[in-house]
Amino acid sequence: MAKIARKFQISIEDFRALNPDVDMRQIRVGQKVRVYQDPQTPYLNGRAVAQMDIQSGRLMVRTYGLPVPWFALYASNLASRYHIELRPAAGDVVTDALLENVKGYNEISEAEIDRRYGPGLLQRVAKESEQAWLQRMPNR
Repeated sequence: MAKIARKFQISIEDFRALNPDVDMRQIRVGQKVRVYQDPQTPYLNGRAVAQMDIQSGRLMVRTYGLPVPWFALYASNLASRYHIELRPAAGDVVTDALLENVKGYNEISEAEIDRRYGPGLLQRVAKESEQAWLQRMPNR
């Protein structure tokens, strides 16, 4: 419980208040718990952080899930050509709150990327990176 509370930056008391029916001594991996009072909070927080990052000159796209084999090349291409950081927010285990946070963040950052570089840049660079990776892998 304390680990979850720290991860989501809420107090243990708030965690207990949000989850009155959960036996705090028996939380299991994969068990759903609430970590935000308002379901919109993670989404709105993601949007706010993205706006602050853009104002400070930082462009970033957050990801989750298992990375594709060409992820490192894709991240490198975005960083070197466009100064866009590709940052994993989580692996293949995510919470609803994290999904909403990433959604809010990426809506703002991707709109700014489209404004600066034209629509579809992320998809074009991903496709180029995949093709370059496949050319380097003769057994594929």
